[in-house]
Amino acid sequence: MMVNSLWFLLVAIIVSVNSQSHHFEDGKRLPGDKLLQSEYIYKHGSTFDIVAPMFEKKFVLTQPGFVITQILAKDRKINGKGAYVTKISGGGGKNFVMLTFKAQRGHGIKFDVSIFGRPKQNFIFGKRQNGDNLIVKKAFYKKPVANSVLIDREEINIGPNMEITQIKVLDRYNTGKNAQVRLVSGGVKYNHSTLNFESIIGKGINYNIEVYGKALPKPPSISHNLIVGERSEGDVLAISENVDHPAIVGGSLNFSRPFKVGEGYVITKIEALDSKTDGTGAYPRVQSGGLKQNSIDLRFKSKRGQGVYFTVRIYAKHRPTPTTTPLPVTLPREFQIGTRQTGDFMVYDVKVINATSEVKQVYAVGSTNMITYIKAVNQNLNSSNVVVSIISGGLGGSEVVLNFENLFEFGISYAVQIFALPKVH
Repeated sequence: MMVNSLWFLLVAIIVSVNSQSHHFEDGKRLPGDKLLQSEYIYKHGSTFDIVAPMFEKKFVLTQPGFVITQILAKDRKINGKGAYVTKISGGGGKNFVMLTFKAQRGHGIKFDVSIFGRPKQNFIFGKRQNGDNLIVKKAFYKKPVANSVLIDREEINIGPNMEITQIKVLDRYNTGKNAQVRLVSGGVKYNHSTLNFESIIGKGINYNIEVYGKALPKPPSISHNLIVGERSEGDVLAISENVDHPAIVGGSLNFSRPFKVGEGYVITKIEALDSKTDGTGAYPRVQSGGLKQNSIDLRFKSKRGQGVYFTVRIYAKHRPTPTTTPLPVTLPREFQIGTRQTGDFMVYDVKVINATSEVKQVYAVGSTNMITYIKAVNQNLNSSNVVVSIISGGLGGSEVVLNFENLFEFGISYAVQIFALPKVH
């Protein structure tokens, strides 16, 4: 029995030594790889072939995320009459390979092709969620150093009020020889992370890093804000003031504070905004005055042991000088309506000259402005030859229409000035 075993072993050794097979090998087996494809390639050959058989074959991995580590094409012919295999494209680190099989004249092709591979060295932490977005995308590369292991780390911060949902560290080498990656701190549900990289001896580090995250919901505010009234066309921020009073140990605060917007203005909106958002703020209320008036008293009452910290904003608008209604209204020979205000500007400074009996002029100051002041002066010596009327519009509006009616033969000659102020929205 032992003699027979030795005989077969000797025959196998002799065959192996004398084999003239044209095996093909590309790449190298790596830890964790496995056989992904195997196929027998056969093409009949004949002594009558004028041209030796030759063809190309493309092998594509069907496993998503896998790359090739090694390709073996074993020639079944051991007498030196087998075909020759060459690689055209693809191979190690790719998910495909294109091979050419070229037979010798009069002989066929007989090869066993085996393709080994493993998953790309991608490291993924966490899982994408509804509403998250790509926050960070960057390359992380370190050049290889001969006979050395590279150890490095990358720190990532995505900002306050954010949390990480997923981190992708994507292999750019595709050779199976990239560095190992560990998440050493932070990560999913944090707003920061630290990644540690450790290379293979003599190899570099080459990854793409993608970090996905989403905004955290803001905690509900429990402020005791007081808001009365609404903004209106032409109003301005008349008062913006802090009302701060520190707490009294063991006691509560209860006091009032007066505010006045000035003569000629009326209040349109009152805001008393609590700086405390945890429900420990004071309670404000209107004690006197208020909307459509030029003053207001606000009272603040705190909880025991708590202070008062508010921002008070009061909006007001100028009360325009009223014109006689209903329109049209006849005006004196020379007139001025309204009052010049701080910040207003001249829109018109024109002459109205006409020989006809009547002329109508439209003065528009723009939709974003309002008229504050109108002045018209008769340029003729005759003091009663023209009657001027406002047909429409006027103070506080965006336009005014003036009508000039000539009573005698002197003609119309007027100088008109109109001022306006930007509206506040």
